[in-house]
Amino acid sequence: MCNKNGRRLLLFVGCLLLLLAAPSSFLPSATAKANQKVLVVYATNSDSLDENVKLLDLLLGHFSAEFSFVGQDQFTPSDLKGITHIVYYGEQAKQVPDSLRTSLEQFPGMVLAIGKNVQGLGKRFSFLTVADQVGIHMIDKGAGTQQLWLDKNVSIEKIVRLQGETLQRGWKGSYSYPLSARNTHTFYFASSTLFDPFHFALGDVLHVFFEQGGQPHEQKHSAYIRLEDVHPLSDPRLLREVGDYLADQQIPFMITVIPVFNNPLTHESTHLADSPELVQVLRHLQSRGGSIVLHGYTHQYRYSETGEGFEFWDVKHNAPISAPPDEEETLPRFASEQEYEQYQKQRAQFEENYITERLEKGIQDLADLGLQPLAFEAPHYTISQKGYQIVSRYFTYILGQAQLGDQNWQIMSAPPYQTKPAFLNGMTLLPETIGFYDPASSSPAEDMITTVEKARFVDDSMFGMFYHPYLGVEGIKPVIRYMQTIPNLNWIDLQQMTTFTYSSGKHTPQAAGEQMPEEMDMLELILWGVAAIVTLMVILFVVYTLRNRMNLRKELFKEQNIHG
Repeated sequence: MCNKNGRRLLLFVGCLLLLLAAPSSFLPSATAKANQKVLVVYATNSDSLDENVKLLDLLLGHFSAEFSFVGQDQFTPSDLKGITHIVYYGEQAKQVPDSLRTSLEQFPGMVLAIGKNVQGLGKRFSFLTVADQVGIHMIDKGAGTQQLWLDKNVSIEKIVRLQGETLQRGWKGSYSYPLSARNTHTFYFASSTLFDPFHFALGDVLHVFFEQGGQPHEQKHSAYIRLEDVHPLSDPRLLREVGDYLADQQIPFMITVIPVFNNPLTHESTHLADSPELVQVLRHLQSRGGSIVLHGYTHQYRYSETGEGFEFWDVKHNAPISAPPDEEETLPRFASEQEYEQYQKQRAQFEENYITERLEKGIQDLADLGLQPLAFEAPHYTISQKGYQIVSRYFTYILGQAQLGDQNWQIMSAPPYQTKPAFLNGMTLLPETIGFYDPASSSPAEDMITTVEKARFVDDSMFGMFYHPYLGVEGIKPVIRYMQTIPNLNWIDLQQMTTFTYSSGKHTPQAAGEQMPEEMDMLELILWGVAAIVTLMVILFVVYTLRNRMNLRKELFKEQNIHG
């Protein structure tokens, strides 16, 4: 009887162990993203991480948790240690080093080449040839699929595919040309330009490049809407009207709040605490699913009006903030290189103190009123690369577009999906991809809908948009009605993605789990649950077996005593 029960228990434990092994066999791997390590080899004009490489970083950050970057002339074979995917980006036409060519030919993992120099990457890319360039006006993924119409003709590398398959086509009139192609583990994307519209096309190709087990990517989109530029002088009635409408539609939403309004004419400041009715509405909407986002402290610098100005960027000099807003900075003369370096350190320290102070004041002002800022949005999306490092100390999510360098604030972009690029220092970008309801347009709602259709080219794109509540509720209704017709649409909820902790004047970001891979989070919970059950049952089985052996020994000892 004891042996029979033991066999049943062993069979049960074995079944649980099979269940534990099953997800790695036929379910998506919850750790696939973490296991992907990407090396980006770039050939740029300045041999540096320029804006185009930063944009590539944005696009790749959706797929991998670990990156490394190296210029092609600095590449060594040791850079490939632990790498699963290589991305070669040819921004400029350059000769490919022999060591890189040989390494690509021998690399067993996935390789994607983008733009120029593909003809110098070795036998691995012999499945195609490049012949000059061609202008295209439309992109598709094959007959009957989503089409991406371009505003003007743009040039791509004109390739002839000898083997493999075409993933996307560019069209010139009635003629088509491969835009992206693959041959088993080798991919090519025929544009060195990655800005709109090619960030949509490349983002789509990257899904195939990073697919696990050859399974097609699920068409499931996400969306968010921000109620923008709410400050102490905003109309609480209009804000509540729009917020309640979204809540009634079961749509989580965000409210970007500016805690202080500065009047550049009177130099008077109005704090959020001076508008109790507005605070009450914000608390009400927060309780109905509205997530508060810190949108700067005053949303202005120098003599601009709150909501209009640039707070974390000196737009007059097109440079990072380096002096108080009421001080006109002039470049001094330097007697030595050491003096110049000291001057630059002082400028950098001022920027850090300035940004830190405004973030902490903004967070404290909101927290004191019972409002919990869960993310950050830089005014006009402008902030230096150092600024991103500072913001990452306080927030895990940032909204809008990303500024790609410190040379020109206008060079910014947003990928078609959420991403966690290396240069955001651990923050996740929830991109603004759709734009806003522009009352200056003759068809503002239709404009937004057209942009959504464009973004749907990518299977898991995010539709990030914003709306100014002072426009009233009627303007947003046709957009929301259209969004509700999109299948498999998930409105993201910041309140479910991150938590707000604030004590002793210090806010620490605490991620509650990213919203997008919702099924993956559930899988992890199931796996941990099964693992816990298996561990418990193994322990019980061991205890049960030991107990049976002890009982058996006692019985044998008794028999020995009875029979001598």
